Order: sequence, then C-alpha cells, then structure tokens
Amino acid sequence: MNYFLVIIMCIGMDCSTAWNPEPFKTLFECEISSKEVVRDLSTTFPDSDGESYCLTKLEFEKWKDAVDNGVQPQLQKRHPSNILEQIT
Repeated sequence: MNYFLVIIMCIGMDCSTAWNPEPFKTLFECEISSKEVVRDLSTTFPDSDGESYCLTKLEFEKWKDAVDNGVQPQLQKRHPSNILEQIT
C-alpha cells in the first residue's frame, strides 16, 4: 500500500499545507519522513504549529479534492480525511 505525506503548518492564524506527490511504499517510510520534516520545520519556524499525516491513496485523493475546492486546512488535531465534514 502507498502512503502520502501531508503537512499542515500554521504561523499565527495563517495556515498552509504541503504534500509529497510521490507516495511512500510503506507507512514506516512515511512516518520516518514525517518526523524529519516536522523536526526541520520546527527548527526553521520555531513559533509555528503543525500536523503531519500519512494518508492512504483514497484518503489523500479525498483530502486533496477538498483543498483544491477551497477548503482551508486548519489545525484540528484529528485526521485530515475529516476535512470533508467541513464542506457538508
């Protein structure tokens, strides 16, 4: 199964998102990369807050469709596939 790394980062009230379009082959690889990215971002932007997720292909596609349709990701301390609840 493939996993996609998604990052949501906020500085103050300004949130943005980034993702790796190339999937990882295992959840473990995605989680290791996630920890490295979080560490680097925390060092570079110490006043920021964020979340990282490793999503399956279906979760990633639903999440990306929501973002592409104007849903602004926010820190929610929950799985980003739930972002679809904000639309309905």
